[in-house]
Amino acid sequence: MDHSEAPARRDWARFIAILSGLFLLRLLIDQIAIQNQAVALFGQLVVTAIFLLGPICAIYLAARHLTAKSAGLLFAIGLLVHIGGMLASRAMGKEPSFGRVVFESLAMVGLSLWTAGLGGLVASMIRDKNLIPPIAIFLAGFDMFLIFNPTSVTQVIMKSQPQLFQAAAYQIPAFGIGPAAYVGPADFFIIGLLFVTIFRFQMRAAQTLKWVCGMLLVYMFIVIFAGEASIGPVSLGQLPALVPIGLTAMIVNWREFTMSKEERWMTAFVALIAVSLAGFGIFKASQPKPVAPAETTTTTK
Repeated sequence: MDHSEAPARRDWARFIAILSGLFLLRLLIDQIAIQNQAVALFGQLVVTAIFLLGPICAIYLAARHLTAKSAGLLFAIGLLVHIGGMLASRAMGKEPSFGRVVFESLAMVGLSLWTAGLGGLVASMIRDKNLIPPIAIFLAGFDMFLIFNPTSVTQVIMKSQPQLFQAAAYQIPAFGIGPAAYVGPADFFIIGLLFVTIFRFQMRAAQTLKWVCGMLLVYMFIVIFAGEASIGPVSLGQLPALVPIGLTAMIVNWREFTMSKEERWMTAFVALIAVSLAGFGIFKASQPKPVAPAETTTTTK
């Protein structure tokens, strides 16, 4: 075996091991019922950390070795597994069953595969590492616009067709009763895109992984344990995850960017657009909801 291929084989083996382990662990957790609140709370902390950080670490391992060809293959396989798993789960009816959990768990594996593959495909088109800051800034602002604006496509789907969002999102199970929380597929896709790009340009990949994982874990704990609270119009149960993902990756690797004057102006312009989008989303969220007109009744003699 070529020694140059050994690290790639090792990382791909770890990638498969992580996703397989999460699949099996999800089946086990579904069978657990916890009565003690303290045990349930501690278990939820552990479960959240495992199921949030596991896919991120798996994507990190794959990102080092993804090419356009392998990313396309990963995307196609993952999409088929995700859609097939969810359709098979739905076909088994609405009653809880072990079979449904098996297919739902398989769908989560597929989601991790296709988001990593899509991230690699898009990253293959990025030829300049100085594009990372404007991309990260814009995505943060756009994500805030989609999450906070009650009339955005994302919010309309989540409110009117929540089953569609749940079918497309990554589920973090609760310790005994699931699912506890959902992670949008866009979050894993952007993580894959950023890591593939960071590895390609030999930037601070390990440090980025550490800080992104830490920030997202804090975010998820806030969503799960303080999701009912709000800060002004901003609900803590719907925090935009692309903000810590993009901005953390940009800040950790800031010294790696050597921008020309034109690129700095472009980044500043993109930042202005991002802030405007975020501000508009928050403004829309702060507006009072329209009051439905009272129904009137007529009587006839």
